[in-house]
Amino acid sequence: YVKTRLSKRMRWVKCVGARGDEPGPSARFGHTATCVKSSRFVVVFGGLARGDGDSKGALEDVVVYDARADAWFRPTITTPGPRARAFHSACAFRDSFVVIACGRDGREQFGDVWVLDCDAWTWTRRSSATMAPRDFASIVAIDAD
Repeated sequence: YVKTRLSKRMRWVKCVGARGDEPGPSARFGHTATCVKSSRFVVVFGGLARGDGDSKGALEDVVVYDARADAWFRPTITTPGPRARAFHSACAFRDSFVVIACGRDGREQFGDVWVLDCDAWTWTRRSSATMAPRDFASIVAIDAD
């Protein structure tokens, strides 16, 4: 669901993605959903699958809801990204980037930091920005040019 402003009131509206050919993200928990591009895109990353059989475990997929088009899509990401994880932290940076930090995959905690460029759809690992492995943390981006 997304919160939208219709007339003078805010209300929740279900994101059905009815206009797209792609289905929305699979059932999951422990994921992040980050708004970028002036809230046009909601970038869903990772989490733990809630399905049966092969769909259990940590996820590493990126699924994007385009609020303007009312459609889900899976961007073609051209670089290697972070390992599958859940209970990580995410925040938007400069309206075009999603920063992912920490989390766990069920066996191991992570202390790494990754940046997803939502213009080029590429991942970059920030090797200088590591921390003690943890999950359920919070992060915030500070633009300090």
